[in-house]
Amino acid sequence: MTFPIELCIVFGVAVLFSSIGLYRTLWFTSVGYGLSVAGAGGILLLLFHAETLPILLVCCGIMLFFGCRLAAFLLLREVTGKNWRRKMREEMGPESTDMGVKLMFWFGCAVLYAMMASPLVYRLVSGGPISTSVTIGAALMGLGALLEMWADFSKSRQKKKYPGEICRRGLYHFVRCPNYLGEIIFWTGVLAAGITAFAGAGQWIIAGLGYLGILFVMFSAARRLQLQQDRIYGQDPRYQRYAGRVPILLPFIPLRSLRNWKFLAG
Repeated sequence: MTFPIELCIVFGVAVLFSSIGLYRTLWFTSVGYGLSVAGAGGILLLLFHAETLPILLVCCGIMLFFGCRLAAFLLLREVTGKNWRRKMREEMGPESTDMGVKLMFWFGCAVLYAMMASPLVYRLVSGGPISTSVTIGAALMGLGALLEMWADFSKSRQKKKYPGEICRRGLYHFVRCPNYLGEIIFWTGVLAAGITAFAGAGQWIIAGLGYLGILFVMFSAARRLQLQQDRIYGQDPRYQRYAGRVPILLPFIPLRSLRNWKFLAG
């Protein structure tokens, strides 16, 4: 199995930016994740800005925006959200001091982030004609990035206006985790943008594992949030009605609980 040098560069960028998790382990999958995605979009713009079509540069730009916006939001929450930090310490337990574990987690995160970005890399490297799937992919990437940004802004606003209540308004009226839905749509767009350029089983495997990996992460995060909300709001009749009516992650699909999906992390 051969790897395009550009994918190796994206992996190196992910290693560099996700290293922020050495300061705080949780940052490998939060701030370091956002920075790694932004770095991937930025380096691909630099590598291909003079030799590719505008629609692919748009895809790279959306990836850069998505990662920067997410990293800034998560870093701001880390710096200003005392209650959130306390809640995370209770959820995650004490910080690991085993450097071997940290290094393996760091490497694993960087590998995953590179695999997630690989469809766009393959599309850029192929240099072939642009198919409809690229346009669809760019549209989904933009939609996913905007949906997640809107969901994060809406949640922050509702928490300030209705402290102590679960978010039930706006996007949260249709799905309980619209921010995670936005991420799924974004990465579906990345996959769609590159899928017609895959050459050989190796590229299909790498791209497929990256996409399945982010689906696993998002569903795990949704389950972890549900278990947390059950503990906090479980006796509230309003929450019971809300959770019994609104899908947890995918709109219009009556999947309202991940509680028994114990194979998910968290």
